[in-house]
Amino acid sequence: MKKFAVLVMTLVVALTATVAFAEGAAAPVAAASGLNASVAALFAIAIAAFGGSIGMGLSISKAVEGIARNPEASRQDHEPP
Repeated sequence: MKKFAVLVMTLVVALTATVAFAEGAAAPVAAASGLNASVAALFAIAIAAFGGSIGMGLSISKAVEGIARNPEASRQDHEPP
């Protein structure tokens, strides 16, 4: 039942997102500001990717460090020979 509720809520969000984020007709934008917006978007995406990769790297390094300090915490179904 819980899986069905999650599925229904996911479908509701997916189907209403286009309506929720819809915009009216935008005013014409000058060509120079379009270039500035493209450069700003480029830097924003680069910073977001850099931050995400640093975060993933730190979380993986801490997980490996924790397993190294406590080998019994690793998921192994069999004992080494």
